[in-house]
Amino acid sequence: MRIKALQALFWLTYDQFDLARMEAVAQEAMELGAEVEIGSGLAASLRIMLGTRAWVGGDYERGKELLEESLEISRKADDKVKIAEALFQLGGAVSGLGAIAREKEVYEEGIAVCREIAYTYRLPDILLSLGYVYLLEGDYEAGAALNGEAIGLYRERGNRGHLQYALDNLGWAALLQGDHERARASYQESLVVCKESGDKLIASESLEGLACISGADGEVLRRVM
Repeated sequence: MRIKALQALFWLTYDQFDLARMEAVAQEAMELGAEVEIGSGLAASLRIMLGTRAWVGGDYERGKELLEESLEISRKADDKVKIAEALFQLGGAVSGLGAIAREKEVYEEGIAVCREIAYTYRLPDILLSLGYVYLLEGDYEAGAALNGEAIGLYRERGNRGHLQYALDNLGWAALLQGDHERARASYQESLVVCKESGDKLIASESLEGLACISGADGEVLRRVM
């Protein structure tokens, strides 16, 4: 029961980007897991926790190793939820290593698994992550389509946790395609969600996007808010 409680605490610290606390919680959970007999699902979850802490902290190789271990355990157990979770985090690890082709493969598999089991909790997160990769590659239509689908899923379930990310991505896709009206609408909605959630990072990116629109439209002195 304590390991399960530590799992919940870990993801709270993850949302807060508290690296020190993430490390302590993940290590305690792993140590407890070594003392008792645990199932494959929990073993996979513990490696996801440690792997996530590793790559978020910049140790991409270690993160990749642990997440691939989790994938192997989950595939043997045919645990599709754990497979999807491991793939989502693995995408971040391989991205940090600059393996863009592998990153796309990982996210594409993650999307396929989520669709197969109707796992709508993680599906929008993977959609927006892959969409962002396409935006960086200059495929704005594909990037917009994936982020648009993610936005629809976030709204359907009433969870705004990462809605601002997808809205900001959609804004950049529209801006880079020259659709300033659609870009402005996406950025403005992103700012509303950011204000509600206290997300200053994405708010700054959306404000930058609005400033770019004003500059492109010759309104260099216009206030964006």
